[in-house]
Amino acid sequence: MEQRRFPSVYALVMMLLVAGAAVSLLLPIWLRPAAATREVPAELQGVLLPIAHPIEAVPLLDHHGRPFGVEQLRGHWTFLLFGYTYCPDICPVTLGALAGLVAQLATGPGGEAAAPRGLFVSVDPRRDTPAVLKKYLAYFNPHFTGLVGDEAQLMAFARQVGAAYVRVPPANNTDEERFEHSTSLFLIDPQARLVGIFSYAIQTEGRAMALFQKIDTLYKEHKWP
Repeated sequence: MEQRRFPSVYALVMMLLVAGAAVSLLLPIWLRPAAATREVPAELQGVLLPIAHPIEAVPLLDHHGRPFGVEQLRGHWTFLLFGYTYCPDICPVTLGALAGLVAQLATGPGGEAAAPRGLFVSVDPRRDTPAVLKKYLAYFNPHFTGLVGDEAQLMAFARQVGAAYVRVPPANNTDEERFEHSTSLFLIDPQARLVGIFSYAIQTEGRAMALFQKIDTLYKEHKWP
């Protein structure tokens, strides 16, 4: 007789964290007047948020050891993701896809100056020092920025965008410490507001580029947000 399979405790914790992060992000939107919402084009539903979510103070350090705040998010688009340098698969794949996306957009009008920035927030403060992040990100795009902070700072920042992560203790002395974490790309607009979330499923095959270009056009035409 086949045994029923149940989610692991870490999968359940991750689901709860994601749900909690999503509620913390969406509750202020739900409580705002309906008139404040914007109509999202059909092709951008599920990616573009109906209301932009301002990013608050970000007391983190970049991969040069310098303070990083909200000011560094203004004046350009930013794709933000959470992960860690010891991640075996999702992080390098996502960073590779993001590097390709940014490189393609840099060939368009405005060149590199108009292309979005890449921001990688490490959820592994014990191993991911600024120097480690700098070396790691250079493999993908030397202009990407890595961010580090303590547990409280990282968790507070993650909640702002609806991201979640959890440490998975090693099963034995030979296993590496690992983390379960959100795999989405979070899109920050030039006014330092979260405006869209690109799920892992739409980060490849040019779809992310097409979606971003539509969002950028709406932004420039003042149709949204």
